[in-house]
Amino acid sequence: SQKKNLVVEAGVGIGKSFAYLVPLIYYNYYLQKPVVIATSTITLQEQLQGDIRYIMEKLQIFPEVLLAKGMTNFICRYHFKRFFDDRTNLKQYEKIYECINQGGKEPSDWNIELPLDLWQKFRIKNYNYRECKYCEYRDVCHYHNLRLNLKKTKGIIICNQDMLTTDLRLKREMKDGLFTEELSLIVVDEAHNLEDKVRSSYTDMLTRKQLVNTLKRCYLSIKKIPPNLAKNIDGVFSDIDKIFRIIDKQIKYQIQQAQKQHQDADRFKINIPIDLLQNVYKIAEAIMIAHAVSIRKTGGKINSDMEIILDFFKAWQDEKNYIVWAEEAKNPIIYLCPTNVNEKINELFFGDRVKLRKNFHTIFTSATLTNLASEDLTKAYSYFIQNTMFPINDSILSEVKYSPFAYDKHAKLFYTDDITSPSKFIDESIDLVKKILDISQGKALILFTSKADMNAVYTRLKALNLNYTLIKQNEISSQQQLIDKFKQDVNSVLLGTGVFWEGISIEGIALSNLIIYKLPFPLPEPIINEKCKRSKNPLEEVLVPEMIIKLKQGVGRLIRNKTDKGIVSIIDSRLGDKSKASYKEKVWQALPIKQRTNSLKELQSFYDNL
Repeated sequence: SQKKNLVVEAGVGIGKSFAYLVPLIYYNYYLQKPVVIATSTITLQEQLQGDIRYIMEKLQIFPEVLLAKGMTNFICRYHFKRFFDDRTNLKQYEKIYECINQGGKEPSDWNIELPLDLWQKFRIKNYNYRECKYCEYRDVCHYHNLRLNLKKTKGIIICNQDMLTTDLRLKREMKDGLFTEELSLIVVDEAHNLEDKVRSSYTDMLTRKQLVNTLKRCYLSIKKIPPNLAKNIDGVFSDIDKIFRIIDKQIKYQIQQAQKQHQDADRFKINIPIDLLQNVYKIAEAIMIAHAVSIRKTGGKINSDMEIILDFFKAWQDEKNYIVWAEEAKNPIIYLCPTNVNEKINELFFGDRVKLRKNFHTIFTSATLTNLASEDLTKAYSYFIQNTMFPINDSILSEVKYSPFAYDKHAKLFYTDDITSPSKFIDESIDLVKKILDISQGKALILFTSKADMNAVYTRLKALNLNYTLIKQNEISSQQQLIDKFKQDVNSVLLGTGVFWEGISIEGIALSNLIIYKLPFPLPEPIINEKCKRSKNPLEEVLVPEMIIKLKQGVGRLIRNKTDKGIVSIIDSRLGDKSKASYKEKVWQALPIKQRTNSLKELQSFYDNL
């Protein structure tokens, strides 16, 4: 009612979705203004769609609801027809063809096993309204019609944070956005992921193949090649080879260092001599100029990819304003993003209303937004405020809405002082992990901060011939397949990392024992390093808040409803009684489970009495 922005942490089970959906539906009904709910996972998007249907029935209010998933989730009928026009494909996949041909828009609509590589053949790969409006299948294309409806709806749009960011960016650049111009209220759920989503939107990428092919295409398009350019063209490709040899060497070294520390390395710091970058940029610029001159004479179209590459190399040399890193060990991909993502978030959500053509305000919510348990809400939300430049003077910081679940009655936390040597952590911890698993006879989820630790612990536990099945996260099975297997074998143990820290919900006795294997401090990598470099106290202002928020996400996997019960163990002596870690009490205060013990006997007794 005050048209202010709001940030609120609301614990698991409090009814967070209903708390914003009920007033949103009334708001939309009485004011006839469109609203957007943006999440970070498809799972929550689909759950919200079900929640809205339930609430609409109760309120007897029925707004238009658009579930705006990304384009790659939907079939392209044009590509589908072209693929199956090939008789060989039709014969090989006849059952799949018959099933899909009857109708439907996405894989969940078809009761068939649809291989991922096959789906890639006829899913929507890119969307251009000007081209697609002439497609013969436009009237039956779900995504095309969805995009049209997003521009004119007065209802409720459920989308992901990536799509919302794209819409706001387009409007900020005075371009045509994805959503209606009348948008007046936004809810960002799972808002602890917003910084990463916005950063992804502003991140550009470059591969060796893309770079070389673009330079060659532009060079070959030049009708009259200047002498200086002809003389230097071999040198630029030699410099590109040199750059990628340096990157390859640096990646291999960082992988080796990470393995020694039993850490994962996903983002690799790269350091290229400035003269190499300048040489490539100089010749690429000369090619671009000569290419543009030739194109103007023939009336052709300038290669826009070349302009993108020039911008990329220019930013690559600007260490103050951009972070550069590499991913992928075999065929490196170079990534680049601005250092000031917090300023970008501020511009998109809280910037000049006239410039942004916006008249909306935003609710940010999640079960894990605070990094401190404090009555001073500015301190409690300090990391979120820092990462988004949240305008606290013109907004509302809500008191934390705690989960209604009976944590003190239903859950107990175990900690240890016994793991003393970082170099022998796995050796010292295996016996303790086995004893904790024996308390519940399996029924456990073990969360790791690295694949290296997960694989090592899995191998050691496997060698012990335990009485329960071990299920390890892998590259082949989907997350849902592993969870289904875990639920079916009630006494099994699931070992996971990455996505398993948040977003999964396993209710009941199958997950009544949660083990956190090491505190989830962020690993040293270019983005975290940059944030640390910009802070006065990296440990307290970056590393500890990152760790606490992820730890709260992990601990939240145990109690998912009012009847869930169980134990949590944190295998990390930095929280032990003998530890002098400055952040120890902050961690204990931030966690919802207050009962704790360092006695396995006491833990066993508590579990037996549940």
